[in-house]
Amino acid sequence: MKLIAQVLFAFLAVVGFASADDKSVCAGKNKHVMNAIDRFCQKTDIVVPSGYANSGKMSNNGGKALVTISGGCKPPMWVPSKYCYSQMYHVCATGGKKGHGNIAYGPNGCQLFEITQNSF
Repeated sequence: MKLIAQVLFAFLAVVGFASADDKSVCAGKNKHVMNAIDRFCQKTDIVVPSGYANSGKMSNNGGKALVTISGGCKPPMWVPSKYCYSQMYHVCATGGKKGHGNIAYGPNGCQLFEITQNSF
């Protein structure tokens, strides 16, 4: 049991570090994407699918970035704010040079986290 706890603790430490690193990488890529992620993920009751998740949020500085979560999870799935942030930061960090991209999460990839951009 002690070994399981140690392995779980180590895993959570790595996940937390990776999330913080993704945030730093994303911040270095694009301030507009960071703004859109913050505006979108601060909502605490995001459900996929939903109108809010599908419509997403644009950055408030000219709408230069848009973040959305599309999908067809059945039943609809709640996306806790902390996972919204960490997964969007990961999409940005591993995406294109301006942070755009998409990655499927959730059971059978039923949540498509996506960052799109206008001209920068």
